[in-house]
Amino acid sequence: SKTFEAAFGADAEGDRGASSEMLGIKDRTRAGVFASGVVNLAGPFASELHISPSARADWYSDFGATFNPKLGINIRPVESIPINIRGSVGTSFRAPTFNELYYAGAGNPNIKPEKSISYDAGLVLGIRSPIAIEADADFYSIRITDGIVWEPAADGIWRPQNYQKILSQGIEFSLQTNYNGLAVLSANY
Repeated sequence: SKTFEAAFGADAEGDRGASSEMLGIKDRTRAGVFASGVVNLAGPFASELHISPSARADWYSDFGATFNPKLGINIRPVESIPINIRGSVGTSFRAPTFNELYYAGAGNPNIKPEKSISYDAGLVLGIRSPIAIEADADFYSIRITDGIVWEPAADGIWRPQNYQKILSQGIEFSLQTNYNGLAVLSANY
């Protein structure tokens, strides 16, 4: 409908690792379900308001179940001013790869999966005329628990390790111009 869009799905996979560089034959199965939507609203405080909830649940044969929700929002406060304010918050999960777990001489079978929570917020300015101009400014912050990082051990061999906490954050800027679909110029920092 005009006020609500939704998508649902399920997926599954089976992985098998067998190599002379791997310690034995390893198997993993994963099944997942997901749902996402967009609620389109307008009200007394915004000319446009889009709320985007989503969630994903996965089950791993070697790491168990995980549930990861996310919520996003996009607001255009005033119709006559071409500025949108957006933001989101959500969680993520990353299971270690077979190489990280089992690579002969370097894998770490005790490594734990990464879990994270991410935040982002930004502004978008869009001007439409013969030359369309769009400028973005975004802040992001990702807080990772048990982050998987390869580092050299005392014997000089690189091995994956879990770091208790990793913080990755920054600011991104972009500017794009488009002249009637004939020429596009963009810059990012």
